[in-house]
Amino acid sequence: MLAVELGLRYAFSRRSALSFISLIAIGGLALSVAVLVIVTAVINGFERELRERVFGVLPHALLEARGGMTPDAKAIDRVSRVPGVVGVAP
Repeated sequence: MLAVELGLRYAFSRRSALSFISLIAIGGLALSVAVLVIVTAVINGFERELRERVFGVLPHALLEARGGMTPDAKAIDRVSRVPGVVGVAP
């Protein structure tokens, strides 16, 4: 506790310029922490919007064939009957 008291006495003494430098350092530290918190919040919001808007448009499954696939009504009907499938497009 003696070291803390000694440090506070010299850091905030009226006769030295160290108090001004200490205030600038503490202010800079507070500002940098605030910027980090704000940037983290913005990134989390951007990630949520990306997940909801962009990934909601992209298909979850994509079927391809080497020679190409012709839209077959039986295959479309069979895939659309799978539980959890919302929509099917050729």
